[in-house]
Amino acid sequence: MKLKITLLVLLSCLAASCYQQKEEKKEGPVIVDITYAFEKRVPVNINDISGDCDYIVLETTNECLIGSNYTIYSDDQYLVAIDRKQILLFDRESGSFIRKIGNSGNGPGEYSRTYFKIPYDEEKKSVYADRNRERYEYSINGQLMDTRRGPEMVFDFVDLDESTYAAFIDNYMGDEKKKMVIFNETDSIIKIFPNYQSFPFNGSINVFSTNSWFYKLNKQLHFCEKFSDTLFVVTPDSLIPRFVFDKGVHAFPYELRADMVDPESEYFFTENILESSRYLFYTFRFNQKVYTAVYDKKQKSTLVNDYVGESGKGYINNINDFAALELSSINGKGELTCTIDAFKIKLWFEKNAGKSDGLPEYLQKLKNVTDTENPIVVITRLNE
Repeated sequence: MKLKITLLVLLSCLAASCYQQKEEKKEGPVIVDITYAFEKRVPVNINDISGDCDYIVLETTNECLIGSNYTIYSDDQYLVAIDRKQILLFDRESGSFIRKIGNSGNGPGEYSRTYFKIPYDEEKKSVYADRNRERYEYSINGQLMDTRRGPEMVFDFVDLDESTYAAFIDNYMGDEKKKMVIFNETDSIIKIFPNYQSFPFNGSINVFSTNSWFYKLNKQLHFCEKFSDTLFVVTPDSLIPRFVFDKGVHAFPYELRADMVDPESEYFFTENILESSRYLFYTFRFNQKVYTAVYDKKQKSTLVNDYVGESGKGYINNINDFAALELSSINGKGELTCTIDAFKIKLWFEKNAGKSDGLPEYLQKLKNVTDTENPIVVITRLNE
């Protein structure tokens, strides 16, 4: 009899444990309190969130001069610099220019613009560009490997897995019923995720150069649109809310999407999202300034950096009050790639002549950088 009672107790405990685990898995998305952290802005320094930094001086010639609005991606061997019009490949260790990947133009195999959504696939070593709604896939050696168009309604899309693709459908007119479509290799749509938000159309269409963000972490696709507060995990059959950015009174009312919003309005507008195993970086624009929030998943805390940028993808403070680091990308090894524009380095040394002697040697070596050179690349391994 005692044995039966003991077994029943053990089974009950096991069932309760399993139920608790299921309940934990059903927990909703993590709330990231942007508003509170914004009001309590503090310095967020690179050495608070990472280890040593590698500074890479890129070769600068007319052939490899990086243009405006660029992003730099890194892997073990290469740096891939992508601006609006070109794709440039550099050696990660030396900064030497290797080659241009593809060409912008109207000739065979040439593209019309570089890609916005996950333009560099680190695992496949592929780079993407666009021509007339067709995605061009280039190898790291510069050869055109593949082209893919996607369904009629699709402009930019990303790989969900080896044979499935995801595309965000923007709500330009206010009555779009689709948020995202999933399609296969034959361009057949296999899943439509509905859009539940609408706004009254007033005859004008506001088009944003970046209307959504996709990235991969641990081989899972993540997605967030500009006028939403939710970051999702994308699977072939579901959008799973993972984080919600709580903006409080600064949340933009979706019904105002068609209006020309005052750049000095009280709303937070998403500008960039990056994530590592431990940190979530959320960059937003407010009152014509750029701010960067860092959510620490281990500590469950949010900080908004006190550094304010006029433009860019987000900033982290450098050591010794040196020129701030602009966020660029995070690779599969959890390395954060940042940049410093050359003119900002030159300006720092001009304004801080008395401080420069106290800099580490690797920063003092940047004294001779001219303001017309390529940006300095900084790579650091983020804490886990």
